[in-house]
Amino acid sequence: MRGSKWVIEKGRPRKAHAGASPWAWWALLLATGLAMVACSSPAGPGQEGVYSAQNATGGSGLASTLAAQTSAAAQAPYRQLEANDEAAWTAASASGDLRQGALILKTSASFDPAGLASLGATQTGSIAVADGTWRHVSVTSGSERSVLAALRAAAGVISVTPENVLRIPAGERGQALSRSQSQPSLSSSRALGSSLLDDPYVASAEYNLAITHALEAYAAYPPGGGSTTVYAAVIDSGINLPHEDFNATVASGSGSAAATQSIVARGMSAFIRNGATSYTYVGDGNALVPMTAGTNWDDDGHGSHVAGIIGAVGDNGKGVAGVMWKGLKLISYKVLTDNESDTLGASGGDWAVYGALKDLADWWSNSGAYAGTTQHADTSQITLPVNMSLGSTYASPFEMEMIAYALRKNVLVCASMGNDGRATAEYPAAYTGVLAVGATTGADEGAIFSTTGDWMSVSAPGFDIISTFNGSNNDYEWDSGTSMAAPFVTGLAAYLLSYAPALTPDQVKSVIEMSADKVGDTASYGAGSYGSASYSYSSLFGYGRVNVKSALDLVTGHAKNSSGAIIAIPAPGSVYSTGTLTITLSSASGTSPTADQEIYLYDASGAFVESGFTSDTQYVAWPQGQAQFSLLKSGAYTAKTNCNGTVYLATATVGTTGDAFAAISLP
Repeated sequence: MRGSKWVIEKGRPRKAHAGASPWAWWALLLATGLAMVACSSPAGPGQEGVYSAQNATGGSGLASTLAAQTSAAAQAPYRQLEANDEAAWTAASASGDLRQGALILKTSASFDPAGLASLGATQTGSIAVADGTWRHVSVTSGSERSVLAALRAAAGVISVTPENVLRIPAGERGQALSRSQSQPSLSSSRALGSSLLDDPYVASAEYNLAITHALEAYAAYPPGGGSTTVYAAVIDSGINLPHEDFNATVASGSGSAAATQSIVARGMSAFIRNGATSYTYVGDGNALVPMTAGTNWDDDGHGSHVAGIIGAVGDNGKGVAGVMWKGLKLISYKVLTDNESDTLGASGGDWAVYGALKDLADWWSNSGAYAGTTQHADTSQITLPVNMSLGSTYASPFEMEMIAYALRKNVLVCASMGNDGRATAEYPAAYTGVLAVGATTGADEGAIFSTTGDWMSVSAPGFDIISTFNGSNNDYEWDSGTSMAAPFVTGLAAYLLSYAPALTPDQVKSVIEMSADKVGDTASYGAGSYGSASYSYSSLFGYGRVNVKSALDLVTGHAKNSSGAIIAIPAPGSVYSTGTLTITLSSASGTSPTADQEIYLYDASGAFVESGFTSDTQYVAWPQGQAQFSLLKSGAYTAKTNCNGTVYLATATVGTTGDAFAAISLP
């Protein structure tokens, strides 16, 4: 993963010249390379007026407004990619950060897709959401910038961006890396309990289970011993279904021989398997295909490695043990391939990755394509953790909305921070509502490659991790990266939910943060979100390195403070608010547009939190001109929007429960 930039491209409804069709006018814009500047100019977070300052002429109050803002250090490290920045676009395309010949746009009811042909564009897929439709558009490779510029001015276009490509971090390919950093002794792990694991690598190699006190947790809270079967999901390169550690031996009863049963309850792929050597993309407008049982659907190995860290079968005398090694049902989505046989370049594309996330959210909530069905009656868990050990250089409105959609359906994304070794935002880790994970070593130090930043939740072991792989049915490989740290936390989330299935996404995140150990440079820790010095925070480690035993103690009512009092699980909304912040735009003259306007949200320190668009009454229950934000931390916020180079703002305070409101008045 590399340093990240922010992409927001915003279009507004326009009136065409009299007598000319709207699409003819937009085609003219395409031909001439012109772009219109709307009331709310497209701009990156922390830079509401940068677009106007650099690319337009107006805005006399802009310089003073920007000068009054907080320092750049206090703002999110985002940069936007503008359609007129040819050098940046060329560099992004050459580095593989963008999918060639593809754009993603969000539209309202006034958008006419029939006119795409006049721009040389073709709609290849669509996803309906509450306030509009996301559309995937195919264009001629090399024309992306000019088509994007024309679409920004098209009636009914809310946003349009290039299609990002999410990738596995460099070096995370199952290499036998040098294990030079000190690891804890594992020789006495079975002494912690007579029923502990007999897997060969647990005692000799899986230091991550020892250093996080997982082995102690297993003695006190046996996996599979909770009140319910639990699910966890992975969106990655697929999974080696016949691997010995993804198939558990289960008693058949009535004296019958024991049977072997896959722990993978659901496998879906964005690629059609052509034998063992190549995959063909299903197409941007087509449904995912189910994985064939007993078949290796992972041509990379990364997805199998990640899945094994979460839930490889334990205590079976084979290989490794995952964090949640019994009583787990895995869900695997294949969105990455090393061997795409077509020329679509869809591997890791936004549409495949976040389309899979939406499918998962619909499946979990029995909605969308699964409305009226019951998909998982065998569990009472509320929150579904999903691992995303991949990332993109750029952010986009499409990604943000799919993350928010999943969260509303109780699907919590656990994401790897990235392997830049510095504080550079990468996505989805840097999105609000995500549980972002950094990597530590066996010496409880920060891994040198781990990306840092104040959006990190916690850290977990990510250096020299052995897990399942894709070479054969008993293949195990070492790997290092935040990609290995994130699934440890995903597995921990599933383990917690087996004993406390009613935990909501915000509670899962809070429990894992509160129970973490302070490791590394203790001087780097400062005030956190839990009102106690015991829960201090560091941008290098988040709330610390996860402690499995402490987390299970907390959800089972056995955690005590220094006075011996039981520590309560934070109530829903007590840390991350269950209420909604609503920002309403109004126009004093009635001439400034209030629908489909971009709102940027900042916290009390001036750091960017997220952005959203105001509503159109064609699609939503709340009035036109409103934007809503959920799962925010309690505290003060400032909402800003840009109208013709001038920044307008409003402030609001979000409590632990209940809704908050603020209004911005435009000319």
